[in-house]
Amino acid sequence: MKIAIIYCSKYGTTEKVCHTICKMVGNGNEVDLFDLKNQKNLNICEYDAIVLGSPVYAGKPRKQMVEFCKNNE
Repeated sequence: MKIAIIYCSKYGTTEKVCHTICKMVGNGNEVDLFDLKNQKNLNICEYDAIVLGSPVYAGKPRKQMVEFCKNNE
């Protein structure tokens, strides 16, 4: 299975959690990590599963993640 873990992190905690998830699901799977800070045009069509990671402030995910989700509906 090909899995994309896509995240945005302000202070690094979300990034650490996504790296831990990558290690946990990596056995027998092809896993790619993407930081939205460094990725502008990301083709997610080739993945079987997608994991999204974002911190939540005042009940809302980071603006980068909201924009990514809107652009990839």
